[in-house]
Amino acid sequence: MASDAARTQWVEKRIKGASATIWDVGTAAFEVKVVLESGSTEYFIGVTPSELLQTQQEMLRVGRPNWLHVINRSLTSNGHAEWAQVARQFPVSRGIGEEVCMKFDGNAVTLSYDSTSLGPYLVPAGKYFPCVLAFYPDTALTIQYRPLCKRKCCESQICDKLFRDRKFTDASIMCGGHQIPVHRCVLAAVSPVFERMLESGMREGHTTTIEIQDVSPEAIEIMVRYIYTGDALPMSTQLSALFVLGNRYMIPSLVSDIGDLMVQQLDKINGKDILHVVRRHATCADEFSVELWDKLTAKLHGDRELMQGVMETFCCTSADEISHH
Repeated sequence: MASDAARTQWVEKRIKGASATIWDVGTAAFEVKVVLESGSTEYFIGVTPSELLQTQQEMLRVGRPNWLHVINRSLTSNGHAEWAQVARQFPVSRGIGEEVCMKFDGNAVTLSYDSTSLGPYLVPAGKYFPCVLAFYPDTALTIQYRPLCKRKCCESQICDKLFRDRKFTDASIMCGGHQIPVHRCVLAAVSPVFERMLESGMREGHTTTIEIQDVSPEAIEIMVRYIYTGDALPMSTQLSALFVLGNRYMIPSLVSDIGDLMVQQLDKINGKDILHVVRRHATCADEFSVELWDKLTAKLHGDRELMQGVMETFCCTSADEISHH
């Protein structure tokens, strides 16, 4: 499934001791997960513009360019606040075996743990590397990381212009009476499902028209924007439809990004639809959906007011269905 692909390419390393671990992922955007295995619990996770530094002292001498977040340590009374710019906001508390995740899209740092998301925190323009900094020699950490695809500037500008101008389009998506012009080569490059549909042997290949009728035209337009630009700016009520579309057309990055937004934007209005669609995919043994379901339920259990609001929506919907029978 599409969401299986969204969780591949992870590389794992283990570190122990007081040092700064910095490495080149190979792309401008990346994702890092850190789990504290044993020992003292204090460490930093973030990004730095230099891959050559190896010790805590060297990190401290560099000064303000580093963007790091502190785990299990307060910065209110020490000198780290000058250089750990993200960290000075508030510390994250994590115990043995608990995970912290960091995403860097080339422009901003986002941190998450359990159902909590922090950021995005914008950083100055430049090349950055992932960094994990341990304070004490007995600290043992497991690090997983993977590159995230980020288009080069010229490629991004071309794709933005293709999406914005819609010139020389050679296919269309029909939805609810709306016709959305597209370029077949762009759809085929992103989605293997669209690629097969647009091959000459299938009906869509002959008509150059793809019909999608079970979601709103607005959701289709957001998906098309994402295919061209890599950006999704959905209303919270569109998240469920986009999650379904991402899985159906095997666009793993869309599935992953919408899943993150689901956790962040879950509320009593969209909760019923989000939980229903994620649970449906999770019961099909989809690994990413199972992980997403756990994050959503953890957020509900940690927020009594949210839990009550979502339950009331479920009950009201059920009552309306009963009254119509």
